[in-house]
Amino acid sequence: MTARARKGNRSPGGDGRHGRTAGAVGTVRAVGAVGAVGAVGAVGAVGGVGGVGRPAGRVRETGTVTIENGPPVWSTSIVVLSLARRIESELNAALTPLDLTVSRLGLLGHIAGVPGVSFSDLARMSGTTVQTVHSAVKALVKAGLVRDHTARPGAASAIEVTPEGERLLKSAREAIARVDERLFGPDGDPILQAVNRTVREAFGQG
Repeated sequence: MTARARKGNRSPGGDGRHGRTAGAVGTVRAVGAVGAVGAVGAVGAVGGVGGVGRPAGRVRETGTVTIENGPPVWSTSIVVLSLARRIESELNAALTPLDLTVSRLGLLGHIAGVPGVSFSDLARMSGTTVQTVHSAVKALVKAGLVRDHTARPGAASAIEVTPEGERLLKSAREAIARVDERLFGPDGDPILQAVNRTVREAFGQG
């Protein structure tokens, strides 16, 4: 196992409790920039967060982030998850024409970003089971996006992205860049613009 693959074991999803976040790391690898906010988007699968801790007023879930008839919910976790749900929805819509989802792109990103990664490494980084990863990689192989040079069950794996997979990653980066511009650009919601600035500053991308 390479040093980079071992490093992958220490990702936030290594113990399986933060699988969605860990999968998002692969999305960030696939995009090639933390500022793509794929990491935030992949956390947003938690449904119904809008009602947790909600004050007497209603939260209007529209194209902008607004609160009606009451103060905002002062929970960073709830605010981030609520924003993330919308971001993931936008990302999945942009990736659908490419036959990708945020999670599938995340797996492809892990494979591209960690040469020599094993199935067990992928499972730990994705917060899922080895069996699930085997099935997902098999689908990527069938689609011509990944090569699996594993000689036999139990042997050391050698999974790599194919040229077609690289082209798809490039297209995915372009699609995500358009989502970034729409959500976080000069014409985006001021709150999302503030989130974008904070994320970039936190990761040294400002």
